[in-house]
Amino acid sequence: MGQIRRIFQYFLNGLQHGSTIYLFFLLFLLPSGAPTAMNVATIMVMSGLIGLLSFLFRAEWAPFWALVLIHMILTFSLVLGAMVFNAWVIWHSPTYWLEFIGSYLMIYLIVWGMLLVTNKVQVRMINDALKRRQQKAEER
Repeated sequence: MGQIRRIFQYFLNGLQHGSTIYLFFLLFLLPSGAPTAMNVATIMVMSGLIGLLSFLFRAEWAPFWALVLIHMILTFSLVLGAMVFNAWVIWHSPTYWLEFIGSYLMIYLIVWGMLLVTNKVQVRMINDALKRRQQKAEER
């Protein structure tokens, strides 16, 4: 049962990050049309699946940099699939592809930065709690 819970947590983490990024895109890029329910559902499924891809980092069969590269390529595939599904792709425009790939790489790095900061804060909070617990135990 623990594995199902972990899968659900990975899916929700991906959903959280993807939804946040999508909302920022809507806020700052001001798309020409209002998002449809299908657009939102596609982004939610895509984001959850990207979260599930994070299971790769539990693997021990490859070095970390290789896992990041695999994750980046699979994530790109999911994003491109969502873009195609929603008919957001302009196939014959080199400018579009340069902007798309540049945006993808920038967002990928921003999400990694957010994850690193979040993990650092969580580790600090856990360490502080352990120190307080140890101090209480020593006082007894």
